Amino acid sequence: PNPTIIGDAAVCQGDVGVVYTTEVGQSNYSWAVSGGTVTAGGTATDNTVTVTWNNSGLQSVSVNYDNVNGCDFPSPIVYNVGGISLPVISTQPSDQQACEGDGVLFTVAATGVTLSYQWEVNNGGGFTNVTNGGFYSGANSTSLSISDVTLLNGFTFRAIVSEVGGPEICNVISNIVTLTADPIPIITDQPTDQEHCSGEAGSLSVTASGVALQYNWRRNGTLINAGTDGGVYSGFNTNNLTISDVTGLNGTFYDVVIVETTGGVFCPIVSSTTSLIVNPIPVINTQPTNQTVCSEDPASFTVATTGVAIDYQWQVDQGGGYTDLTYA
Repeated sequence: PNPTIIGDAAVCQGDVGVVYTTEVGQSNYSWAVSGGTVTAGGTATDNTVTVTWNNSGLQSVSVNYDNVNGCDFPSPIVYNVGGISLPVISTQPSDQQACEGDGVLFTVAATGVTLSYQWEVNNGGGFTNVTNGGFYSGANSTSLSISDVTLLNGFTFRAIVSEVGGPEICNVISNIVTLTADPIPIITDQPTDQEHCSGEAGSLSVTASGVALQYNWRRNGTLINAGTDGGVYSGFNTNNLTISDVTGLNGTFYDVVIVETTGGVFCPIVSSTTSLIVNPIPVINTQPTNQTVCSEDPASFTVATTGVAIDYQWQVDQGGGYTDLTYA
């Protein structure tokens, strides 16, 4: 019989270790490969040849041999092999870094005839397919979307791009990229509303946990600095904001932006908003005056003030310090 060849007739460009076999027990085998490289076998005593296919398009393997009667054949048998082009990745995905709670997008761009995509993730135990659901979407597209990176710090990702338009599915794998999820501070004690009298001092405080925290207090949504409101503020870059005089600040609102500075992305969290109530103090327009009267005669002291709703309490000092008078 004429020589025959058994092996893959459709291969992907770059396939390695593809074995082709002809009849065993013959002699003086003569193998030839067009478009590929012989990596094993293929000698005069081998009925197999192992090939790495380097190219796309039409390629071939041929063989001739002497049969058991010592006769060879007029021409070698040629076995055509079609090489399918691999997809070409034109834009590799890149590493992504985001704050916990934020989302990221990994993107790959490739050219080919009919392409399919499968993203893979490695959480430390090897790469597995990403499936849509939870915080993943786009697992079978050019862009993998992750809606919340909080639980994925240090995970790595890659995309498998496949040419599915031919008789053989041919894959190329993207670069491996890393996802970094930077921590955000945790506020354990929020600032609380404050109420003071005009002219008094006040303070606001917050407690947060983190590694290297930065504080930025705001009044009515604007960052406080040394010149705000005539310089009455101090500690506006610490966890404790001090106001030396609350006069004129009634109805102002305060919050603090806390930033974790250890990651590549400075991750902020904003406290709850608190209000400052400043109650006015009365204005004495006419002070009481000294009175001189005879013993057992009545005496009267008068004070004149302005305000909204004023209460009065007279006091007396009989040598032991001032105490409230009753019915006065």
